[in-house]
Amino acid sequence: MKFTSDKPKLDHVMKLPTTPEAYHAFDIPISFKYLYTLEGDKGEVFTQRIRVREYVIWLHVITVNKRMEAKEVQTILHPTPSKAIFTLHYMLQNRVMAKLQHHGQVELREGEGEYNMFFVPPIQHDAYFDPGVYVCFHIDLPPHLLQRVESELPLLMYLLRMMEANNGGTINEEPYWIDSGVRRCIEEIIECKLSGQEGRSFLYTRCEDLFMHFLEDFTDITPSPEEPRYELTDKDTAAIYGVRAYILQHLHLQFTFDELADRFGIAADKLRYGFPRMFYRKMAMFLKEQRMIRSMELIKTTRLNVSIIANMVGYRDVEEFSRAFRQYYGCCPLQEKRH
Repeated sequence: MKFTSDKPKLDHVMKLPTTPEAYHAFDIPISFKYLYTLEGDKGEVFTQRIRVREYVIWLHVITVNKRMEAKEVQTILHPTPSKAIFTLHYMLQNRVMAKLQHHGQVELREGEGEYNMFFVPPIQHDAYFDPGVYVCFHIDLPPHLLQRVESELPLLMYLLRMMEANNGGTINEEPYWIDSGVRRCIEEIIECKLSGQEGRSFLYTRCEDLFMHFLEDFTDITPSPEEPRYELTDKDTAAIYGVRAYILQHLHLQFTFDELADRFGIAADKLRYGFPRMFYRKMAMFLKEQRMIRSMELIKTTRLNVSIIANMVGYRDVEEFSRAFRQYYGCCPLQEKRH
């Protein structure tokens, strides 16, 4: 995502080796850093970009200087993606009125703590800024990442295809709230000081958490008034954390919901209720996701053949594993192995 003013030839873009002192509070060491200086002393945009597998993380700090012209109160910047993207957008400081071409205006608000999922085509869009400092954070997602949930969320895929056909728009009808869990994930990304593969793995997990939280909001997994609600005790919470840790350590095993509930001394209904509310996805989706992540790591870092890897992540049948892998990553395991 690049930013230009109304006179882009007078703007200046510079790739930075380190974060300028003025922006140290936002520094993510693992990121690529850019500084856009806008023509006519309008201000500047400090941008950080991090690619972690399918996701691209962006953090923009936009400083708009006070204008001397009496008639022109607002500064107009033009965010322009290099290709069509689906993006989860969070406004962290201040508010902006943005206009997606072919779609109309949408207000990006921090004060109310809201976020949106957009489809943004690769053309110039408009954002209107008063003097001040703005902080926005977004995560870009490729279409195939969304396709992996097509069978479970056909309505989402229908809306995504409508957005593509209409050249852009907002996926969710109303903005979703940035709750404490979402805010914590974003803070952990911005404050991440890890580097190398450790840092990328950590950031990937946080991106997955935010994506799954969006799916939770989109499907509204909060129980209806007719469904039972449970008060989770400290013992229940500890048991659910134990279930999650057990899954991560035993991806090669087959187990049922009731077996895990019995093992950790929690009622199956409480486990079924509590797991998605603590970890933003249902347990079956979490298990599949972790098996796919582990299988990709094994493909990339070992010389094991695909049938052995399939067994190591809980698939007894190679064809079943290959179908699941293709659905999740958009390619077959052998293609990744050749890379």
